[in-house]
Formats: sequence, structure tokens, C-alpha cells
Amino acid sequence: SVDSLPFLAMILLLFLLACALGQVDADAMRMMQVGGSINCLDGNGESRPLTVGSAQLMEEDMWPNPDDLISHADLSDRGAFYLKGYDPEMWGHPEYYLQFTLPCPPPAYCVDRVWKYECGGQDSVAFSYFLDL
Repeated sequence: SVDSLPFLAMILLLFLLACALGQVDADAMRMMQVGGSINCLDGNGESRPLTVGSAQLMEEDMWPNPDDLISHADLSDRGAFYLKGYDPEMWGHPEYYLQFTLPCPPPAYCVDRVWKYECGGQDSVAFSYFLDL
């Protein structure tokens, strides 16, 4: 009927607006990827791959919002990691960082004093490194 035409037009307008907002969100997504390997020094000063632990790609948020996990991977048997993910952050200049969660105590072959100290009776420790983008 003619009386329902304004209502249908409003529904169509809301639908088009929702599609436009959805497109803005899709265009604002940032794709991030980073890979590498993590090693530790043994008692002879040789670099050895760290085969235990995990790597996370994070996006820092201001308090009280928790930081966003973008990607997570366990370290390979060669100490390698590859992280890839998408970040919907649209405002400001987001800060990204890598966080490595490593077990306590460290493997016997690692002589990293800071790692051993940070363990201090915990099951694991996290080390963070901000990315300069």
C-alpha cells in the first residue's frame, strides 16, 4: 500500500547505510604479518634456537581496554614463528608489539640471566618488543 512506502524507504535507507558502514569497516582493516626466530646463548656463547614457548602479535590499547591479540603461534623446533592477522583499529596510530611467552625455568642450555631472574617461581614469563612501523 501507499502508506507503507515511507516505512519501506526507511528500511532500504537503513540497509544501504549498514552496507556503507560495513564497507568502511572492511576498508579500515590493517593486515599485519611478521616472522622470525628466537634464539638464546648457550654456555659457549653459541646461538641456539629456542624451541619452547609462543609468540603473539598484539595491538596496544589505552586503559581500560585490554590489548588486542592479532595472532598467536608456538615456536617451531627451529625457534621460528610466523604471525599474520587483521586489526580493525580505525582511530589514531595503533602501536603493535611482539610478546614472547617463555616457560620457567629456561632450558638448561640457555644462560640468559634476565630470563632466569624474571622466572622467580612462576610457570612462564612474557617479554614484549614494540615494532617500529
